[in-house]
Amino acid sequence: MSVSIIPTELSSEDIATIEADVRRRMERHPDPGAIGPVEIERQSSDYSQMVGRAYFAAAVKLKDELASSIQVNGERYRYKGVSSVDITTMMGDVRVDRRVFVRRGGHGGATVAPLDEWLGLTCRMTPLATEVTASFMAALCASKSQQLMGLYGGMTPSTSTLGRAPKKLLAVWEANRTEIDAEVREITADQLPPEWAVATIAFSLDGVMLSMKSAPRSKEPTGPNGYKEASTATATLYDSEGHRLFTIYLGRMPEKNKVSLQRLLSEEIGFLIARFPKAQLVAVADGATENWRIFNEIATEHSVKVTHVLDFYHLMEKVGDAVSAHYGGKKKEAEDELKTWAERLKSQSHAPEQLLRRLYELRRVGGTVDTLEKVNAAITYVDNNRNRIAYRRFLEHGLPIGSGVQEAACKILVSERMKLSGMTWEHEGGQAILNLRAAAYSGRLSAVIHAILKRARKAIRVDLNTARQRPQRVA
Repeated sequence: MSVSIIPTELSSEDIATIEADVRRRMERHPDPGAIGPVEIERQSSDYSQMVGRAYFAAAVKLKDELASSIQVNGERYRYKGVSSVDITTMMGDVRVDRRVFVRRGGHGGATVAPLDEWLGLTCRMTPLATEVTASFMAALCASKSQQLMGLYGGMTPSTSTLGRAPKKLLAVWEANRTEIDAEVREITADQLPPEWAVATIAFSLDGVMLSMKSAPRSKEPTGPNGYKEASTATATLYDSEGHRLFTIYLGRMPEKNKVSLQRLLSEEIGFLIARFPKAQLVAVADGATENWRIFNEIATEHSVKVTHVLDFYHLMEKVGDAVSAHYGGKKKEAEDELKTWAERLKSQSHAPEQLLRRLYELRRVGGTVDTLEKVNAAITYVDNNRNRIAYRRFLEHGLPIGSGVQEAACKILVSERMKLSGMTWEHEGGQAILNLRAAAYSGRLSAVIHAILKRARKAIRVDLNTARQRPQRVA
């Protein structure tokens, strides 16, 4: 039906009608003099939303198919009747009467409403309402989201509906993850800087402990009681002077060997390599062996050379523990030596070997058991990462030497939203929130919602073959 129902402008008659309606509403107020600017604004908002709901109901009614038979994913459905449904829109809930169909040859069963599929409803929400809900839930818990939605907009979904919506999106997203992510990357590619501006592609990953309902409640050596490790990853673009240009964020709930996080990070790296073929690649992380295994496998998968950089601040933290233990209560002497090593590592090529010799010297001096443990830990840390701490060379080539972007990712993706007082998580709900937050901080949320809803719709078409409108009877 090719009927335009979107007005391009209001006529003078339309304005006069609205003014008359407003005047009648104001005159009905028991004390017109008491109506202040806040009340007028609230009434204006209520009035516009009321008009919007009526407009929405009338507009979508024109889109309902008037067929007597349809096909859904190749299966034939017959017309059953009209059913009402409350749909959450940006203007509030709207009751819509739409035609429903039931599968032929069956008795009862679920019905299909073509209008629902055309609208792309999730949890009885329109696509725009779904995007707003996803934005709120990515940032806030369900109760706070509900409160702010009611205060600043027309939407009034229940907390249970707000909790279900991210999980509904998650189910479709995870089932089509590679396809959806590839589509979203192409749609949002215009957000990336131009090829000539990008000199370095840096990627990193790290973990953060998260309270999990499924975590053992007895003390374990792998982590705090009742916690498991969620993971985040970043892929960041830098210019030739080391300025950050753009960052892609990823987050995954606790999983063995970070399998899905590695796969998703590898896909992002592959996309960036193709987009910026002249950029140098660098992996920056702390000293965890698991990190470097993943980086090596990603490099092998894409047949590229990746420079490994040990996070400078993790190294200085480890060295600082050893130096402070050696000096005991002499805080000034410890700080001065640590500052000297920080400057040398950034400016002198032989500083890593000199640092290692100094740590061996501290071990020979001896000390308490605690001091020797910290010195030995620093020696092991430096020795295991000797090829990853050539900071002078890294800086000369414009490479980042710190994983601050990655540390921030752990905070903004997980801690700020998922570690609030009393929060504990199940895998599905946590992953739904992590997905939304990562997409939001990567500038992809709107594109992701669009791609998900497109795939959530059933394939429906009118059955034009009148010979098949009714089942054939055998004489």
